[in-house]
Amino acid sequence: MMMSQKYSVELSSLDTVMELDPRGQTESVKIVEDSYGNHFLLKMYDNSTLRGISIKTLESLIQWRQELSAQDKDFLDEHAAWPRRLVYDKENFIGTLIQVAPETYWRLEDGKSIPRSGAAVTSTVKDGEFFNLATRLHIMGSLLSIIIWFHKRNVVLGDIHLTNYLVGSDRSVMLIDMDSVWLNGSCAFEFTENRNYAAPFDEHAHTERTDFYKYACIAIKTISRNTSSLSLNCCSGLITERQADFLRDWIKGESVSGGADESLAEQWIDCVDKGREFVFTSNNILRTPSTEERSRFHPATLPFDTHISDTHDTPVPSPAPVRTPVPRSEEHTSELQSQPTI
Repeated sequence: MMMSQKYSVELSSLDTVMELDPRGQTESVKIVEDSYGNHFLLKMYDNSTLRGISIKTLESLIQWRQELSAQDKDFLDEHAAWPRRLVYDKENFIGTLIQVAPETYWRLEDGKSIPRSGAAVTSTVKDGEFFNLATRLHIMGSLLSIIIWFHKRNVVLGDIHLTNYLVGSDRSVMLIDMDSVWLNGSCAFEFTENRNYAAPFDEHAHTERTDFYKYACIAIKTISRNTSSLSLNCCSGLITERQADFLRDWIKGESVSGGADESLAEQWIDCVDKGREFVFTSNNILRTPSTEERSRFHPATLPFDTHISDTHDTPVPSPAPVRTPVPRSEEHTSELQSQPTI
């Protein structure tokens, strides 16, 4: 696979800062620093993944972000760890640079800083952290609103489960593994589906319906804190019957129209409002002040800044030929200055 001239950077120009545990289609995951002092998540794909990967589609994801309005780009960078650069080792494509999640999305576990995945929210107590019902509903509302935002822009997420999004100590939500989304019907990877998360419909495609199915599964597990059942009975007394109807329809693969799904997102987001926490009565939509103990977070401190400036986000044109050959590691370093977090 030959090096693309756009959106690319040489592996030799990146310094490793932190090693993370690889998973899925990767053989290595690490935080790296570029020559400008920016930090990225570097996903290096395994050989089987590289054989079927579409570099063109990965480039289209990077280009798509570049073409967004300033408002949409801000939303994307705040809520999704989006691909920023393609990484080559000489002439061979090996992986992708992705923005690193901000510090709020990291927590301490056994003295080590790790990203706080959505799975942590389903636990009664996770390493001293606690998420009450109002917080869990707020997080589910935020996740739903982000999914709807992507659907409006022809992006299907496909791989949605408890460990594919992060939760901030400020109760914010950030999606990860965004290199595998479907943009305008195309995905950079060959179609795969984890049977543990697969919908019983649209079996050979990722669609908006399967996104909502997987979201409903997450919501039921998170709200009830029961990860072994998808029965809405687990949520009895925790949400209203009308809210349960949304989840029931999505589990069945039935669509919701008229912006009603957005109203559900807003209802749950409003469960945490200006420091106050609310829950719902069992039979109607009225909010009542929460009497549960407040949520607790154990944020971590990162030894690097995750902010990425857009100043150098536009790819730099290839320099005109000169008499003295320029090594590829230097030739492409100047193309790399725009990034966020995990």
